[in-house]
Amino acid sequence: MKGQTVKKVILTNLRRTLPLSITRGSCSLNCKHCGRHYLKKMMWIENISLDMLDGKYDSFLVSGGLNGKLRVPIENFMDKIIALKGFGYKLNFHVGIVKSEDNLEFLKYADAVSLDFVGDSEVVSEVYGAKISVKDYLDTIENVRKYLEPSVHLTIGLQCGKITHEYRSLEILKELGLKKLILNVFIPTSGTAYQNCFPPEFNDVKQIFQKARLYFPKLILGCMQPRGLYRTTLQKLALDIGFDIITKPIPKTYSYISELGYEFSDSQECCALI
Repeated sequence: MKGQTVKKVILTNLRRTLPLSITRGSCSLNCKHCGRHYLKKMMWIENISLDMLDGKYDSFLVSGGLNGKLRVPIENFMDKIIALKGFGYKLNFHVGIVKSEDNLEFLKYADAVSLDFVGDSEVVSEVYGAKISVKDYLDTIENVRKYLEPSVHLTIGLQCGKITHEYRSLEILKELGLKKLILNVFIPTSGTAYQNCFPPEFNDVKQIFQKARLYFPKLILGCMQPRGLYRTTLQKLALDIGFDIITKPIPKTYSYISELGYEFSDSQECCALI
């Protein structure tokens, strides 16, 4: 129809963002959905040298396991952080829980800060085996906001694929006035306590997506997505509901965007940096 606004979508494949672990494969937690599995796929920050990068990357996800204070101790590698920033690389920090009394000087070098959010302390205890309150998450958001607006991640089906904290989390985050929300979907991961669980039912995911669309100006489908037919259907669902960014797009998603008549642009960096 003449004059109608065309929906614009960004598709990002992450090729130019390199994930770095500052704790190697170690973490003080042994979360039931992760079991330190994803740390093993990251390059160690101390092994990075600027001459080896050779123009392959534009940015870095600086992450790692949590220490006894439930933080990712990024401040232990300030020399690397300053060097990477000095050469023009963008940095997305995954920080864990941070308190106002912590040394947060490193946040001055952040282009993005990724925070996980769980709106139910009982779910946190069950999944993470840690004493993290909803207030701890909220305080972390506010402490990061003193430097920049955080990129908050909410995982649907975090507790063994069941819907537990999600609706409460959406209500809490709405009250904070967030401009964007990154939604992930639980992946049953081999070698973890939840390896025999299933991803959440699509109808449940759809309802949560719809609620989130009402609450947040920008919606992003993050990189945690089950593979195979589930991912195909998930990305189609996200487009139907009007997500603004799709991470790890599959070929069928490009075809579906064409069917919908949407415009799209490609990115190659972490969605939090877009």
